[in-house]
Amino acid sequence: MYLWALKIHIGCIYRDASLRFDIKDASSPFMLDVSDFTHEVWLFQRLYEVWTNGGTTNPAPFGSVFIINSPNPTPRFDFMHCLVTGTVAINIGDKFIFVALWDQGDGMHADIIEQWQTWHAPRLQSLRGSDEFDANCYLAPHVWACESAYWLYRHRRAFSILKTRQQIILVPPFARPEGASHKEAEYRQVCKNFGLDLVHYNGETSNIYRPIQFPS
Repeated sequence: MYLWALKIHIGCIYRDASLRFDIKDASSPFMLDVSDFTHEVWLFQRLYEVWTNGGTTNPAPFGSVFIINSPNPTPRFDFMHCLVTGTVAINIGDKFIFVALWDQGDGMHADIIEQWQTWHAPRLQSLRGSDEFDANCYLAPHVWACESAYWLYRHRRAFSILKTRQQIILVPPFARPEGASHKEAEYRQVCKNFGLDLVHYNGETSNIYRPIQFPS
């Protein structure tokens, strides 16, 4: 699942690198430069190489993978990709999949899944049968994924790579650095990648969101 999400991430990078900011202007700059993501592309190629040879990684996987039951009453497809935080989120049928690609598995040891189970899921159940239920079935996983992605991004550690033919080992720093501060302007940009408009900013918690409105 992790490798699949990483493949999607790399594919989106290449796709965006083929698109111009102004599609009507052939001289307009491209949206992305693939050379800015050389390390990520290289790592995906090495992970795929080891995987096809039956090898292993440590940690396994390099990131965190969360799979929850989709709150949507009917099966649907939904996709979110955030370059800044290095995350992919997909709703397929009755499952919602959230993958943090570069957190070294830190998310699996945090309270991220508990946040869904103890806050978002019970709140959705309390709204079942109300006029707000359908809208919140969309908002809840988007908000959960967005807030989790930004937290993991701010607390991400640098790492080095050791590789053999059969194994790739991620080597974290000796000491865990203090996480970066929560920045409103940066977070607003992250929210857009998750289809969210940040209506009111309160910092770490109690933010107010609505689905982003695209011009018709």
